[in-house]
Amino acid sequence: MIDKKEFYLVSDSAHFFFAITAMTVPSLLGLRNPYISLLVILVFAAIKEAVIDPLMEAPEFRGSGLRDFAGYLIGSIVGLGVVCLRSIG
Repeated sequence: MIDKKEFYLVSDSAHFFFAITAMTVPSLLGLRNPYISLLVILVFAAIKEAVIDPLMEAPEFRGSGLRDFAGYLIGSIVGLGVVCLRSIG
């Protein structure tokens, strides 16, 4: 049996760190406008959580779509902050 606390910890961390990575890597590769990355991540997350996950995830692994989207959103905001701080220094 899967412990829900551990499941949510891993799931939340994965969504958060995916978004941070997806925000910072394009900047490291030379993309000058981080808002493009932000838009792509949030559109991807909305489609994934609202359409794909309900169809594709097994019920025992199905978490909260809103909680998952929040992980993407918070990670994107932190990633945007990292990109902005990097451009200052």
